[in-house]
This record gives sequence, structure tokens and C-alpha cells, in this order.
Amino acid sequence: MKKHIFYYFLLFTGLLGCGSEDDNPILDDDNDIKSFSFSSLNIDASIDQANSTIKAEVEYDVDITALSPTIVIVSTASITPGSQETQNFSSDVTYTVTAENGDEQTYIVSITKKDAPALTIDDIVGENSRERGEVIVLTGENWTEGEMKLYLVAGDVEYETTMVIQNATTLTILIPHEVPLGEYQLKLTDGIREVFYKDSFTIEVESPKIESVSSLEITVEDEFSITGKYFGSTIEANKVFLNTNGTKTSLQINNASSDELNVTVGDNVEAGEYTLSVESNGKESYFNENKITIKDKPTKPVIETINKTGFARGETIIITGKNLKKVGFASNLNFIPFFGGTTVARSASVNAEGTQLEYTIPSEFPLGSYEILVEVGLEYSESYDDIIKISAAD
Repeated sequence: MKKHIFYYFLLFTGLLGCGSEDDNPILDDDNDIKSFSFSSLNIDASIDQANSTIKAEVEYDVDITALSPTIVIVSTASITPGSQETQNFSSDVTYTVTAENGDEQTYIVSITKKDAPALTIDDIVGENSRERGEVIVLTGENWTEGEMKLYLVAGDVEYETTMVIQNATTLTILIPHEVPLGEYQLKLTDGIREVFYKDSFTIEVESPKIESVSSLEITVEDEFSITGKYFGSTIEANKVFLNTNGTKTSLQINNASSDELNVTVGDNVEAGEYTLSVESNGKESYFNENKITIKDKPTKPVIETINKTGFARGETIIITGKNLKKVGFASNLNFIPFFGGTTVARSASVNAEGTQLEYTIPSEFPLGSYEILVEVGLEYSESYDDIIKISAAD
């Protein structure tokens, strides 16, 4: 009987013990970081569990101020800051993992960058000098495509150039027109690294640029205009030439500005085809669009005005015009009867320039209405627009 009582006592106390364990479960104490990675960079950080540190190395040009790591812990734990939360890793970041049982473990995460490969400028295509507005082509290595900038450096002053084309090994840049003339160092940078070209570089004044001329056919002693860029601002700073068969003929410049020249073709220029060039600031450029045709000055007489349309015998007809005189030839005034009849030709006196002709109507001159034209050396003017009437003297 006593044995049975003892057996039941043991069974009862055992059941009581089982009920106590269910009321107080054992909580997980795992507060380790299992993995720490940057999926966007395809990088897994190394974890030192003994020292609670995590380290990773990224490329030199990675922006570590805004990275979102993927962190793996057991499901029963929590972590602060959380997985995928963006952090600035330019300095160490502390992560705290809290186990299910409340135990905490602190990790120090350090992200470092690899040393950047050195930038190089291997060569400049062409000479170490350029005009403003021209391009420079450079070759080199370890460039960050799309991030490079080239500066012209003179002492403490830097001038940024304009990037035209860039890739990993070649840059083509444009020199701004605003850059002062002179000698510079070339500095290449991607914002992190920089390198200077081994030799100095000279910026020169722009060559004149001919864009258009007012006429491609010009008569001797006529004026024409040349428009373009980078001409000298004074007459003395420019020269204009007509070129043919290696011979250069200088033209007279009447007015000059940085974008236009007014020029006269002298009577020393022979008729023919020429190339046109402009020399400004010691540099010469050619107009390559078309050749310029020079025509001889016309010798045909031209009547521009007659002092009046009605004359009495004894009065003087005064005619103004062009080419009214030629050396070795008489200047004749021709009266052509308007209603038909015989032309009356008379010699007239002309000034030295050939611009004014005078004829005094004699007392015996046939009365009537006439067309008037001038003949010099068998070349005839056009008839004057108005009919001239000759009447008897009062």
C-alpha cells in the first residue's frame, strides 16, 4: 500500500513539472548578422563575428553616401537600422541586432573605396597651340566616361572648356572664344582625380572667317562688302587680297569692323577670276565658297542728266554722266530728229573726268525736237529719256 502511494506521488509531481515548462518557454538568443550585402554592387561584405565588425570594399567611383544593404538575421530577431534602409557609409555605421530573448549585439560596418587608377593624358593630337573656337583632341587612360572636364589653367585662374565628345580614351573639347590669349596648363579631372598635361598649351587669336561677299561680280573701281567674323576692328588691322596664279593684289579698305569690311577694287586690277582672302591679326583666311569675277570698268558713255529739255539757239546744253571722254577721241553730241530726218552730230567740250559735256547751240542749228545721245570712240550712249526741243532765239 505504501508503494502505491509513493508511485502516485511521483506521477503527480511529474505532471506538475510538465505544466510549469509550458508556461515559461525558452526564448531564442540568436542575435547574429548572417549576411550583409549590396545587391546593386554585387558585393558581399565580410563579417567578423568575434569582433562584431563588418567590412566591404567598393570601387573608387561608387557613391557610398546612399547605399541600401540587404541584411539577413534570424526571423525571431530584429535589427536597427533595418535591411534595405539607405545609409551614408562615408563614415562607420552602427547596427544593433536584438535577439528574441532581448540580448543585443552591436556591429560596426565600415565601407572603404579601392584606390583609383591614375588619370593620364598620353597625347594631344596635333600641335600644342590652338585658336579660340577650335577643338583639342586628347587621348589617355583610366577616364570616367561622361564625367571628364578639361580646364585651361593660368596661375589661380581656370577656364572650363566645352566638351564635344568623350569616351573612355578620347576627348574632343572646344576652346571658348572668351578665353584670353596666352599660355596655359591643361587640367583633366573627373571630380575625384585630376592630372595635368606635361607640356604647356598656347591659345592664339582666331583666324578671320569670310562668310559672304555682297557680289561675286565686281567692276573695277566699284565697292563691295565682306561679312564674317574675327576681322580686325580697324582698317590698319586688315588686308584684303585678290589671288591668282600665285600673285596677290591688295585692295583698298574703306571701312572696317570685327564682322564687316568695305573694299574698293582699284583700277590696277585686271579683269578675270580671283580667290579672295582676308588677313587680320597676322592670320590669313580664304573665301572658299566661290571665286570673285572682276570686270573691266565700262567705257560706254552714259547720260545721267541734261540741264533742261527746251533750248533756244545760243544757249548751252550741259550733260552730266559717265565715260563722256576718252583719250584720243572726240566726244560727239548726236541730235536725232524725233519725227525723222538726218542726224546732226556736233563735237562738244568735256571736262577732264569725263563726267560733264557742254555744247552751245549755234544760230544756224536746225530747229525741231530731238533724241539726244553721246558717241565717244564709236561707243554710243543710250538715248536720253526726254525729248529735247531746239527753238529760235528770242
